Amino acid sequence: MNLNVCIVEDSEVDAQVMKTVLKNYLEEKNFNYSIKTYGTGTEFFDDFKDGYICPTTLFIRVVLADTNGLDVCKKLRSEGFAGDIVFVTDKPEYAIDAFSVDARGYILKPYLPQHVFDVLDRVTSFASLQTVAVKIGRQFIRVPVFSILYVESVAHDCVFHCRNGVEYVSRAKLDDVESDINNFKFIRCHKSFLVNMNYVQKWDVKDAKIIGDTYKRFVEGD
Repeated sequence: MNLNVCIVEDSEVDAQVMKTVLKNYLEEKNFNYSIKTYGTGTEFFDDFKDGYICPTTLFIRVVLADTNGLDVCKKLRSEGFAGDIVFVTDKPEYAIDAFSVDARGYILKPYLPQHVFDVLDRVTSFASLQTVAVKIGRQFIRVPVFSILYVESVAHDCVFHCRNGVEYVSRAKLDDVESDINNFKFIRCHKSFLVNMNYVQKWDVKDAKIIGDTYKRFVEGD
């Protein structure tokens, strides 16, 4: 499983402590992972909206120096973010607010490694149910479903276009891919395209706009 983790924390010391705890857990579990830290909610959200990052899991402080972490997460959800959110706070009364953005959990400061590990157990267990197996050559990789913008059928292959700019080319039929992800919000709006409706910002009879890029002829065909 691949986990792309972002930490949004305005205390550099606390951010490094959290990063160390996460690394210890993920390496012990033999996960492939990346961890990126941000000191402000504004910088994090701008990078997300511009498509520079595609986290599977977000650890974010509720009260940040520049903004409110809960407000950042509400904007994330409105932009189609379907990853896991974990709030970090020293005020337990904020825990109730976590439910408004479907957070996976919250962690109270000061960090207790076992508490962080318990939350990560829930996150990784849930994430394993939200991936699709994609065959690349002779091996399979698991791609987070929420990171897929759309799937395109090209000749005998399917191209998985992902939010982070990565494209996976798999020798597969679009009908089979559609069957694999039929429990998620994908629609077959053209014989050659499956589109993740979580990322569609607007559409008409000729094209659809997805996270800053316009992909035409979904409906018209060739």
